[in-house]
Amino acid sequence: MKWIFLSCLFSIIWIATADCQVHSWVDKAGVRHYSSSPPEDMKAVTDYKILNSLGDSGPSAREKGGQQPESVLIYTASWCSICKKAKAWMDSNNVPYREVDVEKSQENFAAYKRDGGKDGVPFIVVGQNKMEGFNENLLQGWLKQKK
Repeated sequence: MKWIFLSCLFSIIWIATADCQVHSWVDKAGVRHYSSSPPEDMKAVTDYKILNSLGDSGPSAREKGGQQPESVLIYTASWCSICKKAKAWMDSNNVPYREVDVEKSQENFAAYKRDGGKDGVPFIVVGQNKMEGFNENLLQGWLKQKK
């Protein structure tokens, strides 16, 4: 009976912490910050990542052939639920984006690394701004600055 109780307790603790997120960003002074909540002033952020306890956390932003680049480049994987959420948000807000699935080819993965991808997908690039994970307020701020 004691083992059943301990197993249940462990499961509850694991489930409660499995979705904990750590927000990481670089401010205008170049200092990296870590917090359990996003930064208050998203406009002062240049590199934003959301890390979680499960380890979840595109070609270059320039289009080939001289075509006009989309306003957002998003590196994804087919299994990534946060990627789907980010794409759905951009679709519903009429934000043009280019999707690159990092698992479809070595070229796609190399482009992800070249653009600064390190810890996971989605990895979103808007001009010089880069974000691992998805924060719609930060992305919206970047898009407003771009206009």
